Amino acid sequence: MDAEDWLMDTERKLNTVGCNDQEKVRYATHLLCGPSASWWDNIVAVYSAGKVFTWEEFARKFRESNVPESIVELNVENLKVSSRRTRPSTYVREFSKLSRYAVDEVNTEDKKEEVFEGVKSPVQANGALIDCVNKTVSLKSPDGSRMIYQGDKHTQIEVELQLNSMKEVKLEDIPVVNEFQDVFPAELPGMPPDREIEFTIDLIPGTAPIAKAPYKMGPKELKELKEQLDDLEQKGFIQESVSPWGSPVIFVDKRDGGRRMCGDYRNLNNVTIKNKYPLPRIQDLFDQVRGAGVFSKIDLRSGYHQIKIKKEDVPKTAFVSRYGHHEYLVVPFGLTNAPAIFMNLMNKIFMPYLDKFVIVFIDDILIYSKNKAEHAEHLRLVLQTLREHQLYAKFSKCEFWLDQVEFLGHVISKDGIAVNPSKVAAVLEWEAPKTVKDPRIPRNGRILSEIH
Repeated sequence: MDAEDWLMDTERKLNTVGCNDQEKVRYATHLLCGPSASWWDNIVAVYSAGKVFTWEEFARKFRESNVPESIVELNVENLKVSSRRTRPSTYVREFSKLSRYAVDEVNTEDKKEEVFEGVKSPVQANGALIDCVNKTVSLKSPDGSRMIYQGDKHTQIEVELQLNSMKEVKLEDIPVVNEFQDVFPAELPGMPPDREIEFTIDLIPGTAPIAKAPYKMGPKELKELKEQLDDLEQKGFIQESVSPWGSPVIFVDKRDGGRRMCGDYRNLNNVTIKNKYPLPRIQDLFDQVRGAGVFSKIDLRSGYHQIKIKKEDVPKTAFVSRYGHHEYLVVPFGLTNAPAIFMNLMNKIFMPYLDKFVIVFIDDILIYSKNKAEHAEHLRLVLQTLREHQLYAKFSKCEFWLDQVEFLGHVISKDGIAVNPSKVAAVLEWEAPKTVKDPRIPRNGRILSEIH
């Protein structure tokens, strides 16, 4: 999480529980650690004793110290030009994130409309990739490939596009995948089966149950909370609880723009013995991919919910809200050992294929092959394995039969592996520090200077 995201997330949570200005500053500064804590101590030391900081003052100083001006400028420029060459669906998701760096660019409805100019249906409905500089329009075809229309060298593109003939790719149209439609349900079908690995919560000896009062929520959050609780109860993932444990409930943002209800398990995590199962280094995962030319990527649906909690540990997952006291029967999001235990399960399931044609990282699966014939065989084996173990994927987040794929922040193709340019743009555009007293110099400022 970058500095700006941390600040906004912290403010959102503090507003949810009804903190006043001073309480927000006191709590946020308590969370700071390492160099950030030292930075705040220096800020306080500069002012006279008894100085009371408002949240606005804290946020401004935090941004000045932790969000480099070059990153702000980069994101302002991205906001202005993204619509010229990006998928509209992606641009809509990125708009809110980037606009926080360019308030003056989108502070009226007219300016918002100007920024969004050109990102409208029917082009949007067909997943278009528009490049105004080179005068090309790329549209997704039913088989997943892209069709590129090249304009002439004049200022207008005089190419008539039959947009209505383009259709969204359907599961039944994808080779091999269409044989395993049961692996891609619209929702998880219910409780997962008993697996060779159960999720356990081992506590530090002598730990007593911890219970906290529920956080305050507004009407909209309460409505969303009730809907998600009803959905979880209907699926059998939660049940009413009489446990002495009780964590409050929070909402966290999902990558697709939605919000997920989670227990605030920080206190439970603090007294949980950490699982030492090693998560692999991302670079090590890619050693076997070189030479591959066909790729598919599978993302499991609500992966943690596909593992049961050990019966004796169910009471420890209890959470409290306006609507009662509940506990999880499946692994909830937010528990400290969830990634390690899920990684262990996936490695056991796919052990025969690891380092041959499969890479697994928690709930993400990459299948790689040298050619299409080989890929059909590999893809069928992976999907058959998911079916046999009753593991389910989310079709909208999966990609198949690609000649290059983005995976864990890298772009992989037959030409090799490269860091996704969007992940390093801020660093590449970061102006080299000019003095050692520059407050925007990070701990690795010396390295950045040498790069430049």
